Amino acid sequence: MNAMLLCAGLGTRFLPVTEKVAKPAIPFLNIPLLGYSLFEIEKLKPKTIAINTHHLPKTVETAARELAGAQAKYGLQFSHEPEILGSGGGIRAAEAHLAGDEFIVANGDEVNVFAHSAGYGPLVEFHRKANALATLLTTVHPEAGRTMGGVWAKPDGTITRLGEKDGENAQHFAGVFVFSPRIFNFMPKTGAFHIFHECLIPAIRAGERVMAYQDPDILWLDTTDMKSFVASTERALIELEKAKYAKQLLAVQERFGHKMNHVNNRQWLATGAHFSGNPSAYVFMGENSEIGPGADVQNFAVIGQDARFLQGVVESSVVGPNVHINELVALRRQVVL
Repeated sequence: MNAMLLCAGLGTRFLPVTEKVAKPAIPFLNIPLLGYSLFEIEKLKPKTIAINTHHLPKTVETAARELAGAQAKYGLQFSHEPEILGSGGGIRAAEAHLAGDEFIVANGDEVNVFAHSAGYGPLVEFHRKANALATLLTTVHPEAGRTMGGVWAKPDGTITRLGEKDGENAQHFAGVFVFSPRIFNFMPKTGAFHIFHECLIPAIRAGERVMAYQDPDILWLDTTDMKSFVASTERALIELEKAKYAKQLLAVQERFGHKMNHVNNRQWLATGAHFSGNPSAYVFMGENSEIGPGADVQNFAVIGQDARFLQGVVESSVVGPNVHINELVALRRQVVL
């Protein structure tokens, strides 16, 4: 099996943060966003993981290489797009790294947390048993088919409608596909195109089996823009207090070298982190980071490795690695890198 991470967006909905790093490299609980999909893909033991890039490609490449580490048993291949090719064109452009075997594709800027350790495994098994051209991972979301494009499927998983916003009883697409290598026969040969509209929907009309595998217990954390990213960070911190998703959230941390110590109900500190402030605030701190005694943490703060926030107010905000804030400031619902 091969795999691909889609990382070639513009990041315009995350400005000004994406002036410094591409969106898949933005840290979520101190792990670059692309790490959450990479963590699950690694369990499938792929031969190759292809990653497409566009905006600030070196930030994506650096994040991916550092996350994979020397112990990776797969090859990383980067497919740079000088012009964005869309969700479908990006896959077509990486065909040389994917063809000849089934492959999985996941978004590099989304966070899916499972209530089990199997991750994408059941999705792949379902795809193989169905002998499908493509299988989409879906879950439950109240806005599916309303404000968000939905997936409609028969009880056996056969998709009948895809990507529309005008109906009830839709499933939510979680941003992960499994494809048969035959998928390239249904793609336009060149140029930018959308994987739904120019590939999968025509394939469905041609009688191909395009399936949905629904896992109703996925914690899908919306990271579309800064507002949703901050809200999802808070949701993840709340889930760390519970059993259902905490194990997998912490497993991601451990895979990528972060050993978190549960200091009290709401505080998770890595080795060398120092905090003595508000005991009722959620705090998640990287290695050798510091929140000084002159800092007032309200609601939550996530602080990256070797970061410093010495005085002022930090409310529902994220401070990236190696950022030193020494002067009196107020961060409110911000991401600072």
